[in-house]
Order: sequence, then C-alpha cells, then structure tokens
Amino acid sequence: MPLFRQGDGIDLPMVDETGDALQIGISVERFPAAKESTETIAKELAKGSTKDPRLQMAGTEAVESVTLSDQTEATLLTMELIKSGSRRSLYMKLIGKDATGRIWIVSGFIVGGKESKWPKPNSMLCAWLRAHVVSLTLTSKEVDPKGLEAAYKARDAGA
Repeated sequence: MPLFRQGDGIDLPMVDETGDALQIGISVERFPAAKESTETIAKELAKGSTKDPRLQMAGTEAVESVTLSDQTEATLLTMELIKSGSRRSLYMKLIGKDATGRIWIVSGFIVGGKESKWPKPNSMLCAWLRAHVVSLTLTSKEVDPKGLEAAYKARDAGA
C-alpha cells in the first residue's frame, strides 16, 4: 500500500526551504514470518542501504524500540542519506511482527535538497512523518489518534 505525496502547496509545501522539490511518502509491506528479531531486521536493512553506490550516509542510523498503540513491540530505524550527491533523504522503517510472526514494515521518507534541514531526524516534518509511521497497529485495536493529532498541531503551529 504505497502513499506518496509530492509537495502540492496546499497541505505540504511544493518546495523545501532551499527551493528544491519536496517529496514525502509512506508504504506498508507484509513479509512471511521470520525468526529474526525486529531489531536484527532493522540493522540488516540499514546495512543493505550502504550497498547502493548512489547513497551516502549523512550521519549514523538510529535503531530504537517502540511500543505501538496496540502494545505491539516494534523497532524503528531512522537514516539520513545523501542521494546522488544532490538530494537529502530521511528514511524511517518501522518493523513489527504480528501474532503469526509475519513481518510488517512501514517505510516513510522525506526527500529535499542537499542543504535542506527538513529531511533531518530533528525536524518538525520528521516528527510529523514519525507519527504516521508508528501509528501502525497489528491487532484489532484501533489506532490511537493522539500522536497524529499532536503532530498535526505542532506542524500547523510551526513548532
């Protein structure tokens, strides 16, 4: 289920603060059951990104444990990369396992100009994207909207 937003100037700016095109997207994928922990999978995904010669790490990846609103334990990987020397990309991958052991990965990204501060882990836009990425639930419980509501309020207030 891919969701992609090119900046439209209505809900998302068309360009970042440097004048370069802004792209934001989220995808949700399901994979067969795996024995590896979600942390191990996250670290392998990070290692795999370094094999693409167009990508250069712009810092170190962050791997953190998170508890989803349905109390499912998951792992969040955040990486900041420079692509082809001209675009800064922030990637988030939330890895979770459902009750049958199947792997679910929610991938989120922000891409802007190389000098942009928006595709960085400490940006307001990153906090907004993170709220969406970690809103996944793997049980029949509903999404807890508090995190999303707070992210939208902070974004709209310019925090």
